[in-house]
Amino acid sequence: MTTRKYEELQSLTRDYGEKTRRFLKDVKASGSKIVGAYAAYLGGPNTAVGAVPPHGEFEPQELYRDAAFDFYGRSVIYLEPICMGVCTKIGNQSDDGEAFVRTVIEFHPLDAGLLIHVGVQSKQFHISNVLETVMDGICEAIFQDVHQAFSIELDRAQGRSRIGFLPNTG
Repeated sequence: MTTRKYEELQSLTRDYGEKTRRFLKDVKASGSKIVGAYAAYLGGPNTAVGAVPPHGEFEPQELYRDAAFDFYGRSVIYLEPICMGVCTKIGNQSDDGEAFVRTVIEFHPLDAGLLIHVGVQSKQFHISNVLETVMDGICEAIFQDVHQAFSIELDRAQGRSRIGFLPNTG
């Protein structure tokens, strides 16, 4: 018995949907792991790192959860790259103010895992099964992106690296 063409399309749609759901799940889990690993990598307080929206305005102290990903609020999810922001908050040594820098991380779907681009320099990491095998490299790439943001002219940051200052509240 031959499969009807419509059933063939239904099968393709099911496979695409499953791959899209798996990609979304992997991105959310990977994003959370990256934020935690980067906080540990810095050796500062856990509050020094947070997930924030990758584009536009954000509050560095706010807990964004899924809103830290650019798919948030969309009614349709596509199998396409997903971005998230990682905010590094740096406390001032002279008072209780702080600076903050956003690094954009972009996740790309691959047949066997994820391709991750980190920061303005777009350092790439391929993850087949275990994110932890490249986690030190990802953390170093985020650190270097933050470090480099201080040497870039502020008017050329173009919204990807963004340094903000919170004034001393005392």
